[in-house]
Amino acid sequence: MTLTGHDAPVPGPVLRLPRNRRPVPTSTRLRTRRLPVLAYIATILLLPALVVVAGMALGQWQLTGRGHTGAEGSGSASVNGAGPAAVDAAAPQAPTAPEDVKGWMTVQDVLTAFPSVTSADLLAELNAPPDTPAPTQLKTIAEQGGVDLPTLRTWLTARVSKPQGAAAVTAPPAHAP
Repeated sequence: MTLTGHDAPVPGPVLRLPRNRRPVPTSTRLRTRRLPVLAYIATILLLPALVVVAGMALGQWQLTGRGHTGAEGSGSASVNGAGPAAVDAAAPQAPTAPEDVKGWMTVQDVLTAFPSVTSADLLAELNAPPDTPAPTQLKTIAEQGGVDLPTLRTWLTARVSKPQGAAAVTAPPAHAP
């Protein structure tokens, strides 16, 4: 198949440069912008903060529980430490319910929070020696072969929910007349 007159490809114009000139690339129609250094710094600082805020908003960012019990609020602490749910690590608060008991709390914390529980009963439930000091953390007792925290919380719930006079009501009379 041969190409005839009007079907033949037409060569484009030939560009010729003068001998003393070099070819220069043409500039694109889209111009690239250079970001200022402050924009990079702002991105580096804001990106981690936005990840934390998004995690807290989605419920994926949680506190460890040290110094925080469920009675104080929603579980989110403000960034600057102010607000109703501010956490003060120097002064941990006692639990208000059995589910608030954490491993970092001491035997004394539990005894103070739940006055109906005696030291002997608590240590017996934890499978700890009776001479265990009150400042011993619950996680230390659990690591040494004691009861795990979910079991302790269940026991505390049953113990706290039992009415104070229940033992006297269920016990049979000493002697019937």
